[in-house]
Amino acid sequence: MNTIILDHSSVAELAEMIADKLALKLKKPSLPVCSQREAYARFGTGNVRRWKKEGKLKPFAKRPGKTEYKISELTELFNQEQDYFNSNVHVQSQKKRV
Repeated sequence: MNTIILDHSSVAELAEMIADKLALKLKKPSLPVCSQREAYARFGTGNVRRWKKEGKLKPFAKRPGKTEYKISELTELFNQEQDYFNSNVHVQSQKKRV
């Protein structure tokens, strides 16, 4: 295993560089939105799709190839008690037999 020896000036330079990056992060907080992929991962793919289908969730921003949702709306829907049996939206559509 290789060991790295740092002198005081190297540690000070590293600390200054990290402090600058942290200051930038604090000045510009992350947006209160998340991508569709992140929404699926955090709140469940089935939940997000159902909320969209029921009209409870609308995209915050939609760009070509990118869909974003407000985290506050997702969290609010996730914390609500769901009634799966009295829903007017059927997740699986019935195929007509010919």
